[in-house]
Amino acid sequence: MAATLQDHDDVVEEAATVSFEDMLQQGWLAPLIAAWLPAEDALRFATASHLCRVVSLESPVGEWHLERERSWRNDSSRYSAHEWQPLAIDRQHTVHSVVLKCRWHDQGWGNRKGMLSVVAPGGAAPNDYAAWSPHVLCGQEPAPHNEEPLTLRFRPPANAREPNATYMICARAGGGGGHSLTVKALRVRILRYV
Repeated sequence: MAATLQDHDDVVEEAATVSFEDMLQQGWLAPLIAAWLPAEDALRFATASHLCRVVSLESPVGEWHLERERSWRNDSSRYSAHEWQPLAIDRQHTVHSVVLKCRWHDQGWGNRKGMLSVVAPGGAAPNDYAAWSPHVLCGQEPAPHNEEPLTLRFRPPANAREPNATYMICARAGGGGGHSLTVKALRVRILRYV
């Protein structure tokens, strides 16, 4: 039986009546859109409609266990990064992003070598002027001379074998003498799928 032109028109008309809301109600579209978006945009998307509420920002991580401020002053021979503190991420529920915010600055003069980064288990942060390995999930360098806000964000690797992973927050002041790095008001928050 051959389809008639009228059958074709009926199918087109029916397809044209499917709305964006109809697609969201199916449950697969909102998580897909959120996955493509950076953390801040995924949060904005979640406020658009109850059908888009697929992510939730948790309270700050480890408020009682996370060191919020620290300063490093290196001697002239230390070019490597300091392992500052572990960051344990419970992956029982799917994590969209991890967001770190702080204020930071270096010694205020001279060469700028300061760096802050998050490194995956088994990895290391780079030394001065060294290439970043794939284990560095996020980071920023060089630190500014004057105190400024810093936001770092990363998505835990999807292929991680363990449900819980401990990442390392690393800081580098820089070698050569006189270099320092100061981090203040560190906060870590996790954006999870709900």
